[in-house]
Amino acid sequence: MVTFVLTKTSSPESYDKSDTLKVPVGFPRILLVDDDAGAGYEIYYRGSLDTANALYRDWQVSSQGSPSQAKLDSFPVVIWFTGDDSLNTLTSEDTTNLKSYLDGGGKLFISSKQLGQQLGATGFYADYLKAQFVNNNANQRFIRGVAGDPIGGSVGDTLAIGFQSCASNYTSLDAIQPLSGADTCFVYRTSGLPGAVKYQGTYKMVYFGFPFEAIGGPHPRYRYRTEIMGRILAWFGGIVPTGVEEAPSDLNTPGRLAISISAAPNPFQSRAVLSFRLEKESRAALSVYNNLGQRVATVFRGRLGGGDHRLAWDGKGDGGRNLSSGVYFVRLEAEGQGAAMVRAVKLR
Repeated sequence: MVTFVLTKTSSPESYDKSDTLKVPVGFPRILLVDDDAGAGYEIYYRGSLDTANALYRDWQVSSQGSPSQAKLDSFPVVIWFTGDDSLNTLTSEDTTNLKSYLDGGGKLFISSKQLGQQLGATGFYADYLKAQFVNNNANQRFIRGVAGDPIGGSVGDTLAIGFQSCASNYTSLDAIQPLSGADTCFVYRTSGLPGAVKYQGTYKMVYFGFPFEAIGGPHPRYRYRTEIMGRILAWFGGIVPTGVEEAPSDLNTPGRLAISISAAPNPFQSRAVLSFRLEKESRAALSVYNNLGQRVATVFRGRLGGGDHRLAWDGKGDGGRNLSSGVYFVRLEAEGQGAAMVRAVKLR
């Protein structure tokens, strides 16, 4: 995020005024899935992500439907919340797409206070959220962290649910237990039952059985939700940019990026061949962005073997839609090998 300061001066009469304009710079790494049936809880997530300087893209299930697997795969991190929903927290289509996303190495933060009641007996809940449902009436408004956990922090890190500057949907909170391989992040203070777990394996996952949006604050005695979001993103790793990403292909800097990509011909009219080399087999994505940083096309997403590769882009956007002439940026990401970008100019 870059902040521009706009200053206006006038004479001979003085009418000076100053204002700021914030412009996102870079490529969103987070898909924020708003599945709260129009309740408006997204403001609490947006505020926390903005505070963390994280770039994200909104997805409203109420108007856009369930995000496809291809849509999920376009983002290293998915944050999904279900608000007050108790009957249709996640559909079968949702869980199918999330399974594939996680199998591919995705990172998921899901906050759903009644997910366990609906899906606690399913394979998705046990095998992917790594949790066992205990009950849905924890009804405790103080939740403490687990010592040494990167998200929970310490036993002194207390969350106050529903008290100040937060959502008031703090009833029917789920108590859960972590299954093998998962760890507890937060526990309900009175009962000691876990309310949040995390897992790291092929994928990374954080599951809150209470609503993130109901974490209150700021208050000197309690941890605020913006800090908790920052901890989650830090644990996921590589999500919050430390500076402005440069668009040209000199992104392949020593110690940071280990791969490179080229396009030919460049400029091109109807077809550009994208050439690159991978040192080893890995999960890779080849995406095209316009000069506003918006992803307009996915050329490839999946696994590729080590060695040289040549893939063609037809100059069109997702769904075969025509794109105008201009400057585009093709970004290659390979798991464990970094990322690289090339500037491609499309002619009429």
